[in-house]
Amino acid sequence: MHKELEMTHLKAARYQAEVSNSNLKDQLEHCETDIRGELAEETAEQMQYTREYHEVIVKRLKQQAQNEEETERMRDEYQHEIRELSKPHVAE
Repeated sequence: MHKELEMTHLKAARYQAEVSNSNLKDQLEHCETDIRGELAEETAEQMQYTREYHEVIVKRLKQQAQNEEETERMRDEYQHEIRELSKPHVAE
């Protein structure tokens, strides 16, 4: 009878360990799901920030290019006016 009692205790301990392992597995899966969700949110936020940052850079570069084109156009007009004023005047 003593042996049977020991076997019953061993079986009970094994079943309890299996249940405990099952609970741990469930907890780990839940934690993993939470972590993946948080990571996905952080990644989305970082991508949005990067997208907005690049849009600002592109906007600045476009503005800089437009300013340079305007400056060059004004310089060309100014040089043209100087050439015109530098031409000898013919008296009428």
